Formats: sequence, structure tokens, C-alpha cells
Amino acid sequence: MITTYVVLQAVMFLISIGGFVQVKQFLSRCGSIRSEDDLTAFKKLARVNMYVALGYMAIGGPTILLSIYIGYMYSFYGIGIVLLVSVPQFLFGKYLKGLEDKTRSMTCSDAYLLEHRRVTESWLKKALPDF
Repeated sequence: MITTYVVLQAVMFLISIGGFVQVKQFLSRCGSIRSEDDLTAFKKLARVNMYVALGYMAIGGPTILLSIYIGYMYSFYGIGIVLLVSVPQFLFGKYLKGLEDKTRSMTCSDAYLLEHRRVTESWLKKALPDF
């Protein structure tokens, strides 16, 4: 049971690293949205992140249930394992969220401002992209 939990957490962490790489690459290429190419790259980033988030949640549900089970079955030892594995992932997720927030709050030329806002709104509030 503990092995399954650690494997699921590792898969979730690898997904997070993939998202981190994508966001960092986007931020290194685009300091702001100044062209149609920048907007297209932003939309691609948002789309991929939205789909990945769905997969992440599908894995996260069973992982949460397993962490509760491990804590219950193995008492302090189980709680220690859960904390040891999940706290670094939580902290990395907070850092990644900050980078994603940076992409959503980029400055835009007036020509692309409304579309950037629409994509950002969709990214934050919808499960599937509509752009």
C-alpha cells in the first residue's frame, strides 16, 4: 500500500515537473504578449495545463484516500511517510502556481488584452479549454 502511494506521488511530481518546464520555457520566450505568436503560445500553455490538471486530479483523488488509509493503518509511522512524501510536492506546487500566475498576469498589447483575459478566465474557472 505504501509503495502504491509513493508511486502515485512520484507520478504526480513528474507531472508537476513537466508543467514547470513548460511554464519556464514560455516565460523565457515571452516577457509579454506583443504578437499573435505570443498569444498562440499562451493559449497552448493554458490548454496543456488544463488537460494536465484533469489528469493530476484523477490521480490525486486516490492518492488522498491512500494517505488517509496509510495514516490510519500505520499510525505515526504512516503519517510520517505521508508528510515526508507530500510536503515537498505541496511546496513545489505552490511555487509552480506562482509561475502560472505570472503568465496569467503578463502585460499585453491592447490588441491582445481581451483575448488574454478570456483565456486566463477559462484557465482559472473551467475544466476544459474553450478557446
